[in-house]
Amino acid sequence: MVSAEEKLAGSLYLCIYALLGGEMLLSVITTLYPSPDACKKGVLGLLNEGDVVLLDSEHREVPQWRWRELFLTPGPPEDFRNFRLRVTAQGANKIA
Repeated sequence: MVSAEEKLAGSLYLCIYALLGGEMLLSVITTLYPSPDACKKGVLGLLNEGDVVLLDSEHREVPQWRWRELFLTPGPPEDFRNFRLRVTAQGANKIA
């Protein structure tokens, strides 16, 4: 049986792999995770490690202080349709 940690780790790498083509809407990335909470934790981990960059609807990088508001609040994710992730060179190297 696969543990919750293994599922989350698999989702993280699937997320990075999916991003190798460029940017992807966060609302699409959410579907790669087993739950909204797993998505929040996984994406926050990728951001903190420097594997991805969070972009707003105008393709500007979202400052780190705003991550807490987006990913650490309880309940369903904020409207993720307004955000994108872009894989960094570091994140791409972890998959390649």
